[in-house]
Amino acid sequence: MVITYVYQFDVAAIIAMALLIFLCRIHRNYVTRGYKLFMALNYATIISALTDLATIFVLDYPLDYSRFYIYFINILYYLSFNIMGPLFYLYMDDHTRIPGMKKISLWLGYGYLAIVVALIVTTPWTHFVFYFDELGGYHHGSLIWLLYAVPLTLVSIGLVMMQMTRYKFNQYQVLACVIYFIAMILCLLVQIRFPKLLLNSFGCSLVMYFVYAAFENPAYFCYKSTNCLNREAFMDTIHNYHLTHESFTVTAFNIQDFDYLQSAIGNVRMGNCMERIAEGMSSQYKQMTYVISHDTFAVITLEEGMAPTVEYDIRELLKIPMVLDNSSVYIRPIICSIKFDSLSFGSAEVEEIIHYHLNHPNHSHDVEELIRDAMNEKQMRERLLYTIRESIEKASFEVFYQPIYNVALDRYTSAEALVRMKDDRGKYITPELFIPIAEKYGYVETIGDMVLEKVCQFIAQEGCMSMGVEYIEVNLSPVQCMDANLAEHVKSILNKYKVDPKYLNLEITETAQIENSNTILQNLLELKELGMNFSIDDYGSGFASADYLIKLPVSIVKIDKGILWNAMVDDQAMIVLENTMRMIKELHQEIVVEGVESREMMNVLKRNQCDFMQGFLFSEPISEDEFIRFLQLNNP
Repeated sequence: MVITYVYQFDVAAIIAMALLIFLCRIHRNYVTRGYKLFMALNYATIISALTDLATIFVLDYPLDYSRFYIYFINILYYLSFNIMGPLFYLYMDDHTRIPGMKKISLWLGYGYLAIVVALIVTTPWTHFVFYFDELGGYHHGSLIWLLYAVPLTLVSIGLVMMQMTRYKFNQYQVLACVIYFIAMILCLLVQIRFPKLLLNSFGCSLVMYFVYAAFENPAYFCYKSTNCLNREAFMDTIHNYHLTHESFTVTAFNIQDFDYLQSAIGNVRMGNCMERIAEGMSSQYKQMTYVISHDTFAVITLEEGMAPTVEYDIRELLKIPMVLDNSSVYIRPIICSIKFDSLSFGSAEVEEIIHYHLNHPNHSHDVEELIRDAMNEKQMRERLLYTIRESIEKASFEVFYQPIYNVALDRYTSAEALVRMKDDRGKYITPELFIPIAEKYGYVETIGDMVLEKVCQFIAQEGCMSMGVEYIEVNLSPVQCMDANLAEHVKSILNKYKVDPKYLNLEITETAQIENSNTILQNLLELKELGMNFSIDDYGSGFASADYLIKLPVSIVKIDKGILWNAMVDDQAMIVLENTMRMIKELHQEIVVEGVESREMMNVLKRNQCDFMQGFLFSEPISEDEFIRFLQLNNP
């Protein structure tokens, strides 16, 4: 028997696809619609190679086989090969998730599938796709071109959809899709030019490895060290339930006082704690546990009434302290369970609701109420984000100054610069609202630079400095503290406005991590050489520790207002305040106490040798002009 077709490429395609299917089966931890479509592509490719191999014998020796078998095996080949285009298109639609395109995409994808199946299955009678003459000779039908043109069109539409949502994909995913498109074209052209060279299935099988590495690699969805699924997997799973209208329950928990714990024990130890929690959860709820943020876990269950059991297991896991380097760390979880029935919204909204519920643990468990309040908070956050961007673009942030009273001189010798932002109605928005948003979305460094420039510009006018003000305090965000170019950047601003460094006192905020202090320390030492001084802000708030006082070259410690307020109503808290001030004094550092609002507070602080006081007893934060007038009245 002499075979005139080059069949070795089909054999290689079968081996390659069998291996890929095996890899997918043993490594995949969860199943979504996208994964199902990818597997359907794999099966279509391997069936295409198998049937293509079988048609070799039919085409070379047609008289040795029945007419039914000849048509059957060719129909099977055409079906398997031609559904790859629409499957890839539906696969891309699942990843792009363009709003308003869902129904159109389904009509295009499944509509074409129906047309292809109808054309191919009826071809023994219509001869539209192919037919065999009386001697068994193979011929193309009048609509064979349609089976080449439409799949390429659908793949092209898939690429356009990817381009429309380019931000969702990395460069390797884009490259994999482009390679898939090019490979389909090249293989079809080669097949048309050299009919005996069976390259179609082989080319598709190779490209499927690119798609697997770019989209379905387990490393994209699972943490190998703990076997927990990540946020990407969580979003995919929710999206899948959204499409199938399945009911499910999410039991989520985060770590209470996470930032405080991380500051107290350090990033490395906190990371070890989170890894142990992840391992414990994944061992109990394998393929059901997701890490959806740095401190938040979620378990998705389909079984009715499972939530109380999951909550109990979480508490049991965390009730025993974790021992790290001979120290015990107690982890307290905040837990919530929410049941979702027939989702009318997407995975992003589900995530929003979960985070909202964890941040408001006493909120009603009513899903409709949660959705309403979570969406209201989201809209508020988006409005704030828009206002932040507008304020940056227009440079419309303002700087207010809160005078700081010098006890020894009985006058105001410094002030703290505080940023202010107006909404579209001209009303001021409290920094407690917009600063966390700016930090989350990466705008806080830009805002910090604007504040620093405005303060230097104000100092350069010499109005306040000629009235007894010795320096202005400016907050540094954690992002600014960790910037290796901070010192040079500050120097450039000082030089721009010709400001003496001694007129600036930079405050290290409470969330700057001391364990990452090499960069911070280097920055501060460089600036200190110029004559600049530094403060520790919010000391005693739970974030700033004694390490700050020892390791950083600070001259002033600002005690958080919470310590003072508690001391005024609690004897034990008063002991804490008095001993904290005594310790700082023994370290030869000056003290500023924030939140002074009464003469009684002022007298308590004077008895404890407080150097500076700041609070509404003296003045609220005021504008530049008001600050100048304040100095004229109070610093004669």
